[in-house]
Amino acid sequence: MALVALRETLLSAWYGNLGYLGLSRALLSPSSGDEELLNAQASFAEALARQGDNPSASWGLGRVYYHLRDDDAAVEAWQGSERSLSRLLSSSDSAFKSQDYPLALELALLAQRLDPQSSSVRYRLGEAYRATGELDRALEEYERAKEYNAFLPGDEMDLASCYFGQARVYEAMSNWEAARWHYEAGLRLRADAAGEARLGSIK
Repeated sequence: MALVALRETLLSAWYGNLGYLGLSRALLSPSSGDEELLNAQASFAEALARQGDNPSASWGLGRVYYHLRDDDAAVEAWQGSERSLSRLLSSSDSAFKSQDYPLALELALLAQRLDPQSSSVRYRLGEAYRATGELDRALEEYERAKEYNAFLPGDEMDLASCYFGQARVYEAMSNWEAARWHYEAGLRLRADAAGEARLGSIK
């Protein structure tokens, strides 16, 4: 029995690797159309059939569906996996750092479907809305992140980050009093050199 389980685990890993190989080929060669993506989809599905608890294959399958423009199927593949949620937020962060704010928002909205009460998700939504100029929505998302106060383990963002985000929104609105108040609130929670510098610039 143990040998059968080991065999299925190894086959699951093998099919998962095959899926990632196909996914990489599809992304490197868009001219191949959806054929490589469909091959990758079949490999990931087989990996999960061999071993249902395979977070790597679940993430890969979701990525395939995302590139096939089937967001519902992608969310279903990622559902219930904290690792997939973390990876999705990491992808959103990377897009944000690259100043691809629409993509950062798109990925954060997908993450919201996985865990709508995650402060880590709501903070990223606030950041993305702020960067795309939807300031009122940004304020709402930062506020929800504070209300839920449920950040993913290991997330560098926290309640203070939400106050600093709101402060930047109020700066963009030229509401200096509100910006000052939120910077001060965030700094009461933890030290932050950038926050202190911004606060000093509006006093």
